[in-house]
Amino acid sequence: KMKREDIEQLNNLRKEISELETAIERIRQQSVESVTDKVKSSGNEFPYIDGFKKISGINLAAESRKKKVLIKKEQLLRDRKEKAERAELKITEYINSVPDSRIRRIMQFRFIEGFTWEKIGGIMNCDRTTAEKILNRYLNKDNNIE
Repeated sequence: KMKREDIEQLNNLRKEISELETAIERIRQQSVESVTDKVKSSGNEFPYIDGFKKISGINLAAESRKKKVLIKKEQLLRDRKEKAERAELKITEYINSVPDSRIRRIMQFRFIEGFTWEKIGGIMNCDRTTAEKILNRYLNKDNNIE
C-alpha cells in the first residue's frame, strides 16, 4: 500500500535528487590545496647574497585527512540519493499501476508535474474541486492507500 504523504513527496524527491547530484559533483571538484612558504636562500655565485625564495607544495597529511572526509561525505550523499531514487520509483510505479486513466492523469498532473488544482481542472474540463474530489475519493478507498 502507498501512503498519500508518500505520493505527495514525488516532486520534492525529484528536486532533492537533482540537488544531491550537484552536491556530489561539487565534492568531486574540490581541488588539492597547496601551501606556500618563504625560505631563506642565497645566490648561486659569489658574492652569495642572502635572500628569500617562495616555495609551494602539498601538505600530504592534511590532504589525506581531507580526502577521507570528502569520500565519507560523498558516500553519505550517494546513499541519500539512492534512497530518494527508490522512493521516487516506488511512487511512479504506483501511479502507473492505477487502472483508471482519469485518476492516473490527475495524479500525473498533480504529483509528477506539480500543477495547481485550478490548472488540472482546466485540463480535465471541470472545476478545481471536482478534480480534487475525484482524486481524494480514489485515494481514500481502503484498498488503494493507507
